[in-house]
Amino acid sequence: GSTLAGASAGAEVTHVDSARSVVNWARRNAERNGLTDASIRWIVDDAVRFAQREARRGATYDGIVLDPPSFGRGPKGEVWKIEKDLDPLLRTCRELLSSTPRFVLVTAHTRAWRAGDLASRVDAAFADQPGSTDAGPLEIRSSVGTVLRSGIFSWRELHG
Repeated sequence: GSTLAGASAGAEVTHVDSARSVVNWARRNAERNGLTDASIRWIVDDAVRFAQREARRGATYDGIVLDPPSFGRGPKGEVWKIEKDLDPLLRTCRELLSSTPRFVLVTAHTRAWRAGDLASRVDAAFADQPGSTDAGPLEIRSSVGTVLRSGIFSWRELHG
């Protein structure tokens, strides 16, 4: 969804996911939404390794959206646990910010975490960047008022 929203607003977007099926699904959604010619780079890769490579190359981004899993396994049996692996990923993403950064958005679907927990991690990683942070629940509301909580978010608007 973030890829489509950014592309439809005219942003150049890099969409990274380690699952080819997820990238293909997102690409089909882009086509169905008239974004076939949008500026989207589709990358099938481990997000951590991709970010580290981009940092070494000196690549920069004005905005970063992360939706990491709570737990995952890589193709070689690597284990991802959000509790221990999110902070290093955020620090690497800090290195990827352009000289005029706009935002960092992180979502999480870890039951034990509160939005403030996620915001604290985002604030720590981007402490040297002037800006303000908001955090809260991710919710889907039905037309009759039923609320389905689906996670949390932390949004840091940057003033670079």
